[in-house]
Amino acid sequence: MPLDFKNSIWFRNKVLKWYAAEGKSWPWRTSQPDQYVILVSEFMLQQTQAARVAEKLPIFLKLFPTMQKLAHAKSDSVIRAWQGMGYNSRALRLHETAQIIQEKYGGVVPSESAALKELPGIGPYASNSLVSFIYNLPNVVLDVNVRRVYSRIASPQTETQGKLSDSTLHEIGVTIIPQLNGAIWHHAIMDLGASVCTARNPRCASCPLIKKCPSALNMRTKLPNTQTTKRPEPSFNGTPNRLWRGKVVEVLRYSNPTGITTTALYKKAITTKPPTKTDKEWFQNLLLKLERDRLITVRKNLITL
Repeated sequence: MPLDFKNSIWFRNKVLKWYAAEGKSWPWRTSQPDQYVILVSEFMLQQTQAARVAEKLPIFLKLFPTMQKLAHAKSDSVIRAWQGMGYNSRALRLHETAQIIQEKYGGVVPSESAALKELPGIGPYASNSLVSFIYNLPNVVLDVNVRRVYSRIASPQTETQGKLSDSTLHEIGVTIIPQLNGAIWHHAIMDLGASVCTARNPRCASCPLIKKCPSALNMRTKLPNTQTTKRPEPSFNGTPNRLWRGKVVEVLRYSNPTGITTTALYKKAITTKPPTKTDKEWFQNLLLKLERDRLITVRKNLITL
């Protein structure tokens, strides 16, 4: 039978006991949370795997050990420090957020979701995550792993892709989250979803909730619809523009701080073959968008971070 979330002591105890034995140990998970470390890690984790963040976070923190240091840093140095993380615009949003927190809140991360959502790069998910992980409050955090676990334990799912609506999942979260331990709870559920209650091949036999999970051992993986075609993203020579953007920024990271010419940048980031008129127009447009996003600076014919 589906678990009654109004009487969820069993659910909590099983999950937390499992987490105590099997939970992951990450640099941003400590017994005494460091709000600055958690803020930086949340930005890094938005589109990067946890193992990669665990590798890069200490390097970033060595360069910018405090909110104040990051807020007072130059944007080009922050982008350089973001090397290997991808999606460089996140570095700028983090930098801007640190500046606002330092100036407006005295270096203290706001404890209310509404205030956090006004900061660059922080949406509903990140705002609730920060409140939960920094202040240990029972704000509902719904990432893909949490959605999957809640959906499967609350209602019989016949396919691994099945999930309940966010409004229903939010209600479940409000009911189930321990009022005095929001951070540990979300760490536990996220780990359970990432390592046991996985997207395609859930390890039901290893799950602490198998006895009362209505979906356990009953889900099949629905094959993707091969007739569904995604709208192609803007590309150049078969490579998406977002990857070319990353290559341009990567070249600039290691170029002379005084700048590099457009021609030299094209040769290093794109190809050594002479560009056609169409190629030149495409590259200029790429640079214009990077400049608009404040990832690069163009002065005369020199380009820098």
